[in-house]
Amino acid sequence: MVFSFDVLLSRLQEAKVLKKMRIEDISKKSNVPVGTISKIFAGITTDPKIGTLIAIADALDANIDYLIYGKREINTDTTFSKKECTIIKKYRQLTAEQQGAIENSIDYYIKTNKKDETTENGEDPFVNKVG
Repeated sequence: MVFSFDVLLSRLQEAKVLKKMRIEDISKKSNVPVGTISKIFAGITTDPKIGTLIAIADALDANIDYLIYGKREINTDTTFSKKECTIIKKYRQLTAEQQGAIENSIDYYIKTNKKDETTENGEDPFVNKVG
């Protein structure tokens, strides 16, 4: 597959619009200078460094494979944000019992759509109720 800067630029602009972000927002979130991002979005810089592209993709919650190759769409269920990846990595470090407790808590909050820490009968949803 051949890399096309025009396709990359189009996908970056699409992601920027979908996220309703300005160049300044992307710069702040990615720690990439405004001038660098402006030159990329203006098509002045046509060979940006991969680290810069990754930082911009992370800021836009866009999949770098999608931006470069079009392999995935932006924000699909198979594309995780940086924060989601961090949570998954932490989850994998837990014991099976701890993972069960986390799963119970998630199920509870989805079911009740509440943000408090107890059920109506005063039970703690963080207590593992699995086996």
